Amino acid sequence: MNNYITYGYRLVDGYMRMNPEQSEAVHLIFDAYDGGESIKRIVGMLKDRKTPTTHGRPSWSPALIRKILRNKDYLGVEPYPRMIEDEQFKRVQEHLKRSRDIWNQRHPTGSIQGTSMYTGRLICSSCGGVYSIYKQSGKEDRKKVRYWKCRHYDPATKEPCKMPILTEKQLDGMFLQALVRMKTDPTLYHEEAKKILTRIIKERQCMESELNGYWNKCNEDYERMEQLYFQIAARRYREIKMTELTRQIEDYLRGLDGSQATEFDSSIAIDASIFKLIKRIEVQPDRSLRFELINNAVVHQYPEIKMKDKKSKNIRYCVPFGYWLDGQETPIIHEQYGPIVPMLFQSYAEGMSLTALANELIRQSIPNQKGKPAWSHSCIRNILTNPVYLGDKEFPALVTRELFAQVQSRLEETSRMKRESQTRELARKEGLHAKGGTNRGGHPGHLEPGG
Repeated sequence: MNNYITYGYRLVDGYMRMNPEQSEAVHLIFDAYDGGESIKRIVGMLKDRKTPTTHGRPSWSPALIRKILRNKDYLGVEPYPRMIEDEQFKRVQEHLKRSRDIWNQRHPTGSIQGTSMYTGRLICSSCGGVYSIYKQSGKEDRKKVRYWKCRHYDPATKEPCKMPILTEKQLDGMFLQALVRMKTDPTLYHEEAKKILTRIIKERQCMESELNGYWNKCNEDYERMEQLYFQIAARRYREIKMTELTRQIEDYLRGLDGSQATEFDSSIAIDASIFKLIKRIEVQPDRSLRFELINNAVVHQYPEIKMKDKKSKNIRYCVPFGYWLDGQETPIIHEQYGPIVPMLFQSYAEGMSLTALANELIRQSIPNQKGKPAWSHSCIRNILTNPVYLGDKEFPALVTRELFAQVQSRLEETSRMKRESQTRELARKEGLHAKGGTNRGGHPGHLEPGG
């Protein structure tokens, strides 16, 4: 068999024709992958069918499947007749790209592969990148610390993502705290699920009302009626699925040890089955985590409260800047530093830069969350992008939604202008290199006259 002929074809009287057996395998590969099957599963399917490769044996591999899925000859490139439609081929390429991007984000250079249940679930709320796990190269007498960070790089600025780095111990702590809160207060996941379920039921009832109207008026718009039947069935399925997923969460939390429900214990081992409740975990700028459950309910968990001592109540890495804890450890607005937050939002909205705001706080000796008057533009940005200042069940609001939206708009515009400026500068340097190059300092070298 000629290995230079694309799999799925054969040479007949000097012309490329489809090979019936092989073309059937090609269609199976494309249809299965387009339908959501994994490449590993497709390899198993072909081996089970004993479908031969070009070597005449069922020696299939993931690399061979990917090679077939990427081959443009199946679109009818001369001299091959078309076997796959453009739309399906495009969908397959997009699926391959998504899979490759996810794999690259999960397994960047230096990361530890497949060693944690957080893998693939921990997402950056800023850039959407996937967090990866690493080991800290510490001292010999110290145990190495496993930590997570977003390894996404902005293609325009070539800079890494600025979101917080979290140790696995911090993640475990917040995860267990969230479980304790859900165990003691089911409304955390019940209320959101009820809202989603109510919306689905209302959508279904509206569709049923529209369908009944067609029947009562003897309307013969069969295409629309058929569409409504399918949509109503889909909504009913979602209702059943939502109810079932919420029941699964209840059953699991009900089965937790009672000691876990009353007192947080960081030594509790996290079982893999717990993660069946979690769809994804978003890391927020203030180091808090946003847990999205399997029933689409959301639970927001802040870092563990830590204090230097009980007398001074000097809190570190616990609550966002501008808040404090009362005697019952309930977040309240700090009398001295709380008003600074809306001042920062208002000043930035009126045109003040991040660096100028940081310098002003340093000038006034305002301490940050670590208790030191050390501020930078990234610290100010983290405050301005933190949605907690809009208020939620735990934290009182410090800024209005209109002001918050105005600040986010300016931050996005500033980032866009910075990217455009860097792109122009890069193009300028490339132009100088093309003409005569630059010296070691990056300045233009000797250019030839007349360009």
